[in-house]
Amino acid sequence: TWELSKEGFVIGKGVERNVLSSIKVQDVMMTDIIYFKDDTPFDEIRKSIEKKPHAYFPVVNDGGFLTGVISLMDMKNIIFKGGSTQNLTAKDVGTRKNIITVTPTETLSEAMLDFGVKDVGDLPVVERTHEGHRLVGLLRRSDIIIAYNKKMIDFNPQKN
Repeated sequence: TWELSKEGFVIGKGVERNVLSSIKVQDVMMTDIIYFKDDTPFDEIRKSIEKKPHAYFPVVNDGGFLTGVISLMDMKNIIFKGGSTQNLTAKDVGTRKNIITVTPTETLSEAMLDFGVKDVGDLPVVERTHEGHRLVGLLRRSDIIIAYNKKMIDFNPQKN
């Protein structure tokens, strides 16, 4: 809830505080997402994200397991660093370790805590298996705020 407050969104007590705990990540996550395979060339990534309204792009291996996340900041840093990008691939760009993820069954309240760890706008949604973390979607901070607002609009204390 601190993250919502930081966005100018204040949550009160009682019903409002419980709203985020009543909504699962799977209810608001995006499943039609843009992601890249480890071997996707840098120039292909650049062209693919130019007109997309997202700031974070998951990277997966051939099995669909999450191996990294590329941010627009990562892309900008490489481009402005100069030098050749000809041999760079998705596995060379972005975050590869300590990737914060959420699962479809977590609540939005739990997910908000994860957003605060690294102050990111999107989190990969994964199914955790013994083989790794299989990418199943993406959760955007803005989707949480929209879901909260919709739930509060639907709430009517006069109903019984």
